[in-house]
Amino acid sequence: MSSSLVYLHIPKSTGTSHRVYLAKVFGEDQLFWYGLHSDATEFDANKVAAYCTLGGHRPLAFYPRSLNALYTSVVRDPVERAVSFFNYCAEAPESDSDVRLKQRRKEQKHWRRQGLDQPVSLNRVL
Repeated sequence: MSSSLVYLHIPKSTGTSHRVYLAKVFGEDQLFWYGLHSDATEFDANKVAAYCTLGGHRPLAFYPRSLNALYTSVVRDPVERAVSFFNYCAEAPESDSDVRLKQRRKEQKHWRRQGLDQPVSLNRVL
């Protein structure tokens, strides 16, 4: 396994910008991004062996302890992140994976039960 950098992308915490940056620094051919190149739910060392950089919406526990890599991430103010995630789920996506669409619908149902149905209602509780 040659991966030397793993970017743990916390949703709504500048992951897309970091993915673009990592591709620019290391090269598109050296970056494997979960959610873009694969929706795998289990780590497969053979599939990512040729890449020096991994990333995507996968928690630290997804990666085996034996993976010798530098792990990095970006954190964000929790309230700003919650508002951003709410807005992301509330907006109509132009195109998205079935997994992400299912997650959005699940979150929307949950928030509606809480009386939150649009950004204005979220701002009232902040």
